[in-house]
Amino acid sequence: MQLLRDQLGITKRMAQRIEDDADRACVELLDADDPRDDKARIESDKGGLLEDSYRWIFVDESFQRWRTQSQGLLWIRGDPGKGKTMLVCAVADEIVKSAYTSNVGYFFCQATNDRINSGAAVLRGLI
Repeated sequence: MQLLRDQLGITKRMAQRIEDDADRACVELLDADDPRDDKARIESDKGGLLEDSYRWIFVDESFQRWRTQSQGLLWIRGDPGKGKTMLVCAVADEIVKSAYTSNVGYFFCQATNDRINSGAAVLRGLI
């Protein structure tokens, strides 16, 4: 009987080790980057944030309603080159420093960057 208990203990430890190894492998496969690094790189590449180009959103009625009622996603849309990415950078900064929330998650997709322009990159960001 003791031999059987010992074998069960070894089996459980082996199963736990396999699970731990699988968890580590999963994290490695995700190869998730810190979105703050992507944000800083994007801001730098585009010459930094220009307050006059984004401060309007913080007084916009739709944005205020979204921010205070937290009803769903904030959808910012527009043609290429219109400043959506920089606007989102400013919004992320504002939300991170605000008292409205303690946890903020975001990620960036960028058509010109192979590392962050795929469905896998979106999934990594969501995870």
